[in-house]
Amino acid sequence: MSIQRLLLTFFRFFCKIILYKGEYWRWIAVGCCVALLCGCNAAETPSPTPIADDTMRGVWLSYIELDAILAERTPQQAARAIDDAIDVCAKNGLNTVFFHVRAHGDAYFPSAVWKPATAAREVMADGFDPLAHAVDAAHARGIALHAWINPYRIGTTPVEGGVSFEKNGVFYYAPHDPAARQSILDGVREILDSYAVDGIHFDDYFYPAGMHPDGEPFESIPRGTDVTAWRQAQVDTLVSGVYGLCRQR
Repeated sequence: MSIQRLLLTFFRFFCKIILYKGEYWRWIAVGCCVALLCGCNAAETPSPTPIADDTMRGVWLSYIELDAILAERTPQQAARAIDDAIDVCAKNGLNTVFFHVRAHGDAYFPSAVWKPATAAREVMADGFDPLAHAVDAAHARGIALHAWINPYRIGTTPVEGGVSFEKNGVFYYAPHDPAARQSILDGVREILDSYAVDGIHFDDYFYPAGMHPDGEPFESIPRGTDVTAWRQAQVDTLVSGVYGLCRQR
């Protein structure tokens, strides 16, 4: 018999006492009923489920925030701003930060592979490494930090080197281009070799909307090939390559 049914049985018994017994027994029965009702409510009130320690509670620190943090700042000011951002994460119970290291084919860390992000160029020229400081600040507060990469997006201005194309006013690297793919892999390797990041996080690792279903002129897809499957294979090749680099770490 469940606790609820047992309580209900006692409740009915005491109700009979209240109706048919003397004044003394009625007051005893009323007290018991109150106690039973309180116990029943307590038994039926579910306790909150605790959050497991391994539950990811993360936030994206995007290039938009980083531009505001790094542009026209001294290294000391930039370091303090990053510390403040990580402090907010810690105070709100977050345990993971996705730090935007490549937003438009550029880098928010000193890179030998990718060009420096415009907003970070000056402070990095002064010797400040935003990614290194963010990793140290996050780990000091018990927070994991993942390097967040947009692999294909370039921005509104085309770049030299590699095959690129434009869709909806934005330029992208062609996923099938070996030079573009190798550049992305080299940048990921550089991050893994130089920083104690806790993960590599990809965003927009797909073709943009508006791609012609029969193929674009720059793609040179073999006749008779399933275009969708061919494009998926180009992305899969990059993701597989990045996975291999991470496994080698």
